[in-house]
Amino acid sequence: MLSIEIDRAACQGEKACVKRAPRTFSLDRERKAIASSEPGDDEATIRAAAQACPHFAITVRAREP
Repeated sequence: MLSIEIDRAACQGEKACVKRAPRTFSLDRERKAIASSEPGDDEATIRAAAQACPHFAITVRAREP
């Protein structure tokens, strides 16, 4: 299980995460990234989407049990 944190101040709404993991990330009304409560993409895809953020706004960690 993953923990996804998004720094909303850093997010510029460029949709790099949405393009790579569309079942996990989307943009809200403010054009800021949000993560669904139940990620729909596999872990590797989610991590790649986070790394693709040009503003380093997404942090993905393994959630502790």
